[in-house]
Amino acid sequence: KLLNSEGRELRRALFSLKQIFQDDKDLVHAFVQNDGLTCLIKVGSSADQNYQNYILRALGQVMLYVDGMNGVMEHQETIQWLYSLISSKYRLVVKTALKLLLVFVEYTESNALILVNAIETIDSSRGDLPWTTIMRLLEGRDSLDMELLTYAMTLVNKTLNGIPDQDTYYDQTDCLEEQGIETLIAKYMHRPDSDLDLLQQFTIYEAVLTYEDGDDICRTCTIDPSIRHPKIVLDHRPDTQKIGPQTRHPKIVWTTDQTPKDSPGPQTRHPQSWTTDQTPKDSHGPQTR
Repeated sequence: KLLNSEGRELRRALFSLKQIFQDDKDLVHAFVQNDGLTCLIKVGSSADQNYQNYILRALGQVMLYVDGMNGVMEHQETIQWLYSLISSKYRLVVKTALKLLLVFVEYTESNALILVNAIETIDSSRGDLPWTTIMRLLEGRDSLDMELLTYAMTLVNKTLNGIPDQDTYYDQTDCLEEQGIETLIAKYMHRPDSDLDLLQQFTIYEAVLTYEDGDDICRTCTIDPSIRHPKIVLDHRPDTQKIGPQTRHPKIVWTTDQTPKDSPGPQTRHPQSWTTDQTPKDSHGPQTR
């Protein structure tokens, strides 16, 4: 029906899809098994932002269930499409896509490599280096939206944190360094209007990279709003916290003051529950189909 509909009929079908998945949990499994994700991405790739928002809402509902998340993990095109939406000029589309990618990466560490592959596929198809889409958002070329920047940098950190081997980790950070992420960090650290959550994500990125480079002690910074000065230099940060050694690099514990206020919480082994406005909240256990 989705592929054969258009206009008002298609809009109604997409709008009702999220509610259909809520009302009939068994439908999620059947939807995934019958190429439903391929259908959604095909429609979403040529749709306007309103249709894309409906599809993102439905996709968020699918990812609440184990069958749905497993289907997304096996459908690389879905992750590629979500990453491509970060370059959208519509704020709600970008925000929801970032949230869904955060939920995806947090579901299991192996999903980090799936996202890395999607990043390389999309950016290389545009003739760009991997992570270019994220970097353009962080650079604020179109607009300086601190909330979106914080989501984007959180996604960078959590993706890097899930990479199991050092070679792949350095491949990704080399791409980010080549595109000037250090200069970007310095710029925001010296901006008096920079969001504290965003600065915290930057310090996490630098702390893990420093640890990977072989420092015996890696320290992150908790930026205290009461003592923050407009001119914060990277080598002088208050309230440090030691990160202990890990097999590859430290696995960051994501506390509430290190993530966007309505972003996904700590890593879990099951999808998280979402409210109607697509804001993740803690789940009390894995949902059954």
